[in-house]
Amino acid sequence: MRRAALVLALALGGCGSGGTRATSTMPQATDRPVGEDVVGLLPAGADAVVDVDVTQLDSWPTARRLIGLMPPQGRERLARLGDDPLAEVSAVGVAIFKVGTPDAESVIVARGSLEWDKLKATMPDGTEAEYHGAAVVDGPADALARVTPTVFAFGSRVLVRRVCDVAQKNDDGFRTAGVDARLRDALAKAPTAKLGRPALMAAIVPTQPMRERLRAEKWDAAADLDWLAVSFAVGDGFDVGIVAGAHGPIEAETLQKMMKKRAGELKTQATVRLLGLVPFVDPFVVVAKDNEVHVAYRLAERRVDQLVTRLEQMQSLGRRKAAQP
Repeated sequence: MRRAALVLALALGGCGSGGTRATSTMPQATDRPVGEDVVGLLPAGADAVVDVDVTQLDSWPTARRLIGLMPPQGRERLARLGDDPLAEVSAVGVAIFKVGTPDAESVIVARGSLEWDKLKATMPDGTEAEYHGAAVVDGPADALARVTPTVFAFGSRVLVRRVCDVAQKNDDGFRTAGVDARLRDALAKAPTAKLGRPALMAAIVPTQPMRERLRAEKWDAAADLDWLAVSFAVGDGFDVGIVAGAHGPIEAETLQKMMKKRAGELKTQATVRLLGLVPFVDPFVVVAKDNEVHVAYRLAERRVDQLVTRLEQMQSLGRRKAAQP
C-alpha cells in the first residue's frame, strides 16, 4: 500500500511528507526585510542552490544523531556556528559555483542568533574590515561577514562581499538575476508538501565538467539532464523527492530504467546484504512522466531509527579498530 501511494504521488507530480500532493511554487522577489529570505541574498551565477529550514531540522530528534555521524572535519566546521547550531540558526541558503571543477567554491548565508565575537574567533588569523556597512573578517582564503545583526555570510572573499552587495541592492541576487532563470525554474520543481514546505530544497543545473564526470562514471543518461531538483522532508521519518528534467520522453524513460537497474544491482551487493541494508533500498520508487523523472524514497521513523543505529554502530566499530595498536 505504501509503495502504491508513493507511485500515485509521483504521478501527480511530486512527493512530500506524509504522502500529500505536491505543488511547485517559487516565492517572487519582493522588498522583504534583509534576511527574511536568505536564498534571495545569494549572489547570481551559481550552478546549484540549497535552501534549508533549520528550524524544522531542530524539531526532528534524529537530526542531531545524523550530525554525530558526520566526518570530524564536517562537525568541526559546523561547530563554528555555535555550541548547538540547529538551535541557534533558523535558516540557511547555499550557492555553489563552478560545480564539478577544481575551482568550485560556495557561499553560505545563515540567519540566526549567532555570536559575532565567537565567529571571529574561528578565524584567528583574519583581518577585520568594513564593506558597505557590513562587518567583515578576511582570512587567508575565506571570509565571513555580519550583514545584519542576525544575518551572516561565510565563503570566499569575493562571494561574501557579493552577498553584502545583494543585501544593499547594489547587485542582483538569485531571485532576480536573469542569468539564474534556469536555476530558479529548477528549484521551483522541487517537490513541496500541500501544507508547509520541506526542511531542505535544492536544485542544480549541471555544468559541462560535471556532465563529463558523470559519463566517466557510466551515468550517461544522467549526464544529459537539463536540471535536477531535490526535497527532503522530515516528520514521522523522512521523505526524499527528486525531479529531474530530461531532453524528452525517450531520455526520461532511459534514465528511469538505468536508475532501476542501479538500485537492483545495489541490493545484490555482498556488503549491502551482509550489513542487512536491503530493506533500506526497497522503498526507492522511480517513475518517468513526459520529459521528467520523478523519484521518491520514504523511511518511516522506525526504519530511520534502525538505519541510524546501524550507522552509529559501524562508526563506533571503525573508531575502535583505528585506536588499536
